[in-house]
Order: sequence, then structure tokens, then C-alpha cells
Amino acid sequence: MPEPNKLNRGSMASETAEAMQMDLHRHEEMLDAQAGPTADGEASPSNDNQQQHQQWSARIEYHFEQDIVRLRSTGRTLCDKVAAASLDKGGVTLNFCKALQWSPDGTCVLTSTNDNKFRLFENPTNVGWDAAESPTDVPLAPVLTIPEPEAVYDFAWYPQMTSADPSTCCFLSTVRDHPIRLWDAYTGQMRASYTAFDHMDQVQAPNSLTFNLDGTKMYCGSNNLIQIFDIHRPGNECLRRPTTPNRKSKEGQKGLISSIAFNPDFSGMYAVGSYFGSIGLYDERNDELLHQIILEKGRGVTQVEFSRDGTQLFYTSRKTNSIICRDLRNSGDVLATFARSGNTNQRIGFSLDPSGRYLSTGDDTGRILIYDLQTKALLKEFQAHDDTVSSASFHPSLPLFASCSGQRQDILLERVVYDANGRVEYIVCADIFDTEDGHDPGVNGARTPVDSSLAMWRLPHEWISITDVPETGASEAQDPT
Repeated sequence: MPEPNKLNRGSMASETAEAMQMDLHRHEEMLDAQAGPTADGEASPSNDNQQQHQQWSARIEYHFEQDIVRLRSTGRTLCDKVAAASLDKGGVTLNFCKALQWSPDGTCVLTSTNDNKFRLFENPTNVGWDAAESPTDVPLAPVLTIPEPEAVYDFAWYPQMTSADPSTCCFLSTVRDHPIRLWDAYTGQMRASYTAFDHMDQVQAPNSLTFNLDGTKMYCGSNNLIQIFDIHRPGNECLRRPTTPNRKSKEGQKGLISSIAFNPDFSGMYAVGSYFGSIGLYDERNDELLHQIILEKGRGVTQVEFSRDGTQLFYTSRKTNSIICRDLRNSGDVLATFARSGNTNQRIGFSLDPSGRYLSTGDDTGRILIYDLQTKALLKEFQAHDDTVSSASFHPSLPLFASCSGQRQDILLERVVYDANGRVEYIVCADIFDTEDGHDPGVNGARTPVDSSLAMWRLPHEWISITDVPETGASEAQDPT
């Protein structure tokens, strides 16, 4: 494995991490002086017990009654290129953001776009937590772009990733008709590849993938099949775990595996969603099916996620207007339903904040909604984009938020309208309005706004200090390869 390039981006990541902690340190200084916190926010070890190391910490309390401020945005740069999909009919296909993921250490955001590319965006180092401390709506540009040969199905960060150790800065991708790749997030070079085969011994790109909690294994979902790779052993050797005995069998979990998530309580349980309209709960120790939830309407599951304490399961399906929460302690009873407008083929994801109290999601009108999971109430709803919000994700540790928008636009084109900067602003749909009578489609035609962008937001908040929190003694991150 080549040594990652530590120049430029390595120092920038360090500066970013330091800047993101400055606000927390300011609040820590207000704590009892007798504790004697050091410059890095850690309390001095007790004289009575040098082995018991204490540190000051704080939690975030959000104030969603206040405005959410957009700090950075790509604007409409992803819409610059309009590719002809059907020249004889005037069809167009626009580039758009399909999904985003924060890195586990929160120093950067990774996006997947319809032009088969990954783009990495770093957090700015000059973010201020008060409205007057930092500029807003500053242009955002990627620091790294990684092209893929075909459509990207899924991607996943190495769970122990930290910018302080460049060897851990990597992510997996699965791409149509190609092996799984492990990418270096510093250099953009491929570190390793893993090849999955179907029953005909042809290369089969899994539809979904994820790491287990300790990052030693990779779980890949295909049609009626879960394949498990040892991340330290590139190649084609893997464990094959069929989810059903055969295609005609009524036993087990059937369908294309669309999403996999591990329970954060380290019980070894993981959830598997399928496009057949079911969710299976499995045991990592033997990969056996423990319980299966069959959805009433049978719509394909697009995302599954456990609550932070592992007692609840959240999921959503394609072209549905809700996110469902089930209680795993009581036979999977439905605890709550969180509404959102999702009547689109575009995947619309959701996320939980680090504390596990809040749920965020986008919708097909460009809005972002934030729910309180304790009261089940809608706390915040605001217009973030002019098109479908495919991802709306909390930062893993700080009061920041990232969202991306856009959807596939394959329509009969009458005209593309550009803004003052020469970028696509909206398109006029000729197959909805008849222009043969001389009417100007720019005035009377159906306008479709184009907003394929990434934005970073500052959430209104305050830090609530927590004292005497013992360190967990977590082990150091391991190099995945």
C-alpha cells in the first residue's frame, strides 16, 4: 500500500480539526477552575489514581426556533454541463448529487454524483459559531475528485477514519460491472479491490455495502445474497451467505439487498433491507436470520438505521411519504411515523444526530425537516434547496449540517434558461405545454428548477458542559489494509 501524501491536505485537516474545537474549548474554560483543565481541554490526572484519567466534555443543545444559517454552498456548479440524452427528441440529462456522507471524524464530506464521480469537500477552518463570527454562503469547491467508470451504487467510509492518521483515510465504493474498490481519501488512488462473482462466475457489483463496527469486514448486498469480505485480504475470497435457499423458496429474505446497517450496541445484530419490501435482522456471529419484517405495501426499502442505543430501528422505502420507527424490544412494534414528501424515484435519506435525539430528512420539494425523537414533534422545517433533497445529515460531533440536492431530469426539452453566470437555472418542459401556437415557453411553459448542489449549515445551539466524564480508553484506529 503506498504511503499517503501528507502534504497540503494533511496540514489542512489538522487546522480544520483545531478550528472546530475552539468553540468547545471556550465553553470549557468556564468550568470550575479547581479542576485545572489543560490547554487541550483535558483535566489533570488525579494524584490518588494516576490510571483514572478524567476529561471535561460538553453536549450540544440545539435551538431550532432560531434560523439555520447556510455557511458554504457549491451553488449551481454541478449543473453547468447539460448532456444530450436524446438529440432527436431534445432530451437532456442533468448532473446531480445522489448522496453525501460525513467522514467519521467530521473533517470532510464525500459526495456521489450522477456523472459517476466522487467529490471530497473539506470543512472550512474559519467557521465561527456565532452569526457575526464567520461569513455565510461562501463558495464551496471540492479538494479531490475521483472518477468512476460506471454508475455508483453505494459507498462507505472506513469507520475508524481519522485525519490524524492518513492510513485510515479511505472509503469503499461499488460500481456497476466492476470490482469493489478501496480508495485513498488523501491521494485519490486505489488501495485495493475486492471482486464479487454471481452464480455464473461473472463480476457482480453489489448494490449496497458497509463495514462492520470495527472495520475488519465488509458486508455486500446483492440479489438474495450477502457476501462478506475480510478487508485485509483483497481479491475474490469471501463468505457467501444466501438470504433465501433458492429463488422459488418462500423461506428467508428475498430480493435485491438495498441497505445494510449494524447495531451500534456491539451486540452483533445487523439489519438488511431489500427491494422486495422486507427487513431482516441478522446475527453477525453466524449470519443467521433472527427476525424478518415484511412491509405491508411491499415497497422497496432504501435505508435502514439503528437508534444510538440500539433499541429502535428506522427505515424508509422508495416513493413513500414517511420514515418508520420500530421498537426492537417488543417484536418490532411501530413506535412512530415521521412524515415527509417523498414521491420520487430519487433516494431520500435521513440521519440521526450524535446524541440520537433528533432525526433529519429532506423531501421532494427541497425542504429539510428535523424531528424530536423524544416528543415525535416536528421542530424545524425550512426551504434549503429548489429541488429534491437526497441527503440531510448531521455532523458527527459538532453543530454543523450538510445537505445535497438534485434528481434525474429526463424530459423533452424546449429551452434551457441560464443565469447571469452562464449556469443552468431552470429548464422549460415542452411536453407539458404546447408551443406551436406561438406562446413563449419561457413565460407560459412549465418551468423545472434545477438545483444540484451541496450546502453546509450552522445549527443554532449552545454548549452544555458535562463534568467528570471518564475516558473510554478506546483502542487506536487500525490501518484497514
